[in-house]
Amino acid sequence: MPVTKTAADVVGSSASKTTITAGSISTSASIDASDFLGLTIGCSVDYGVSPDDDVLVELISSPDNTLFDDEAFASFLVPRSTSVTIQDTVRVGIEGVKYFKVRITNQDSADSVDVWGFIVDMTT
Repeated sequence: MPVTKTAADVVGSSASKTTITAGSISTSASIDASDFLGLTIGCSVDYGVSPDDDVLVELISSPDNTLFDDEAFASFLVPRSTSVTIQDTVRVGIEGVKYFKVRITNQDSADSVDVWGFIVDMTT
């Protein structure tokens, strides 16, 4: 059976990033991962002139698409850098996850960031 790769925006888009103010969170809609064989998650962040902390990307899961865990089953940081765009992409173990959301936190104490979160999943 052939494997299919599908890319999808989950927070913002490449053409229209989502602004997250200092200390705030943006969370995607729920994603059904019941037929995923693999998952890659990426986040592109436009940092301002004086960032003082990184952006945190977390994946939270749910067995029933109703109640989602508080603790992430996977996470990574997009390291801050002055006045540039930084993009990180990470492969994530998805076995046993039925539904998940992507939660992006701007950990900066003062500056907003513009973000684009995306996934690439593999299914049969």
